[in-house]
Amino acid sequence: MRPGAACAKYILFAFNLVFVIFGILLVVFGARSVFGEGAKHLKDVIPDQYPSNSAIALILIGIAIFVIAFMGCCGAIKESSCMLNTFAGIVLILLVVEVIATGLIFAFRPELQTYAKDGMEKLMTNYNWFSASNDRATQVVNDIQSSLHCCGASQSSDWNEHRPANVTSDEFPNSCCDGVEQGKFCPSTAIYTRGCVDALVEALDNSIYPLSGIGIAVAIAQLLGVLMACCLAREIRREYQIV
Repeated sequence: MRPGAACAKYILFAFNLVFVIFGILLVVFGARSVFGEGAKHLKDVIPDQYPSNSAIALILIGIAIFVIAFMGCCGAIKESSCMLNTFAGIVLILLVVEVIATGLIFAFRPELQTYAKDGMEKLMTNYNWFSASNDRATQVVNDIQSSLHCCGASQSSDWNEHRPANVTSDEFPNSCCDGVEQGKFCPSTAIYTRGCVDALVEALDNSIYPLSGIGIAVAIAQLLGVLMACCLAREIRREYQIV
């Protein structure tokens, strides 16, 4: 094999080792976007709009990349044009799916705040102030406010529109602050100052942006890997024809 082809062979092998690392990262950050605390709360608030399918698609792509990288390594070392072409075709298909999934996540981001605010307001409307109710709205609101240290949708004053007539303006749900006994209200002097929509968006951003960035980096690396695999396969076929 000519020096240029031999160089491409080892570069492709190194590329596949990089794919293994990227595949692991896609799985890790994809899992955070689906099963992390921020994702869990957002799926409670906006179950119909949350883009979990896109994140799951990236997890599956990460697993597939991890497995297929082995094929690319074997094809490069064994100098098999068939394995290299198969590797390039599969990676190209994964690249298209990956770009679509990443694009859907980015497209969802600008609308996230609006969806989250509407969903949170709807839950607050059905909130039970007077008992440790097991209904979904009360549980979700209490879980979000206590775990993310927030109060209300955009701000704590949002509770003014959802406060019963026999609850004073200085009283808030006990999940709006720490250390309040069950069945008692949180005083206005102790409430969390941050709104829950901002807290939810921030929690999801901690997973979405790294996931999307990794997805773009993987796509670029995959494209280069496909081109290199095709070039190496063609060079191998040419070598055999000469022989």
